[in-house]
Amino acid sequence: MTPSAAHTHVIELLPDWMNAALDEREAREVSAHLDACPDCNTVFASYQEILGALALTLAPVHPDPSVRARLVQTIAGGRLHRFAGQVSALFAIDDGRARAALDQIDQAEGWEPAPLPGVWQRIVEGAPPGHMMGFIRIPTGVSVPWHEHLGEERTLVLQGRLVDDGGRIYRPGDEMPAALGSRHTFVADGPVDLVCGLFLQGGYTLLD
Repeated sequence: MTPSAAHTHVIELLPDWMNAALDEREAREVSAHLDACPDCNTVFASYQEILGALALTLAPVHPDPSVRARLVQTIAGGRLHRFAGQVSALFAIDDGRARAALDQIDQAEGWEPAPLPGVWQRIVEGAPPGHMMGFIRIPTGVSVPWHEHLGEERTLVLQGRLVDDGGRIYRPGDEMPAALGSRHTFVADGPVDLVCGLFLQGGYTLLD
């Protein structure tokens, strides 16, 4: 399959993305593009095959044990572990607990219906009194009703895309804040369900 010209720029960024040589914004953009672009995923797969074949031709190397330990930790990381630092900051928990919480997102058990229609939630224990922290999952195409915040809220996109009532698009790694008294709605958009980390103070009120 030959990629179209519209995807050329992203394809040129793939080697740097695979080597973690992009800045955080560029890396998020490439990740978001790969979520929705089969052409670029085909090229990405071919790069992986080439690198795998190349590795078989190289003489074995014995790295420093500390380097090997860091590499093993990175490879063994879960699907969403790249967001561990942001989740740790969002929930004020340590990195290990953030990674464990992210691993549970893909487990079917533990999810329960949220007060908002069509939304599922997974609570993370340990929030301060009057606060709620955890994860929400919204099927793609589902809109969250208009609501008013009774406290501050921070929403971190982990999977899928979130489009707010102003048309702004939030992708994995983006954070959407909401101030006390703010009113908004948003919709889950994209090829996969929207999953977000959520830290909420004081709750919210649904609006007619």
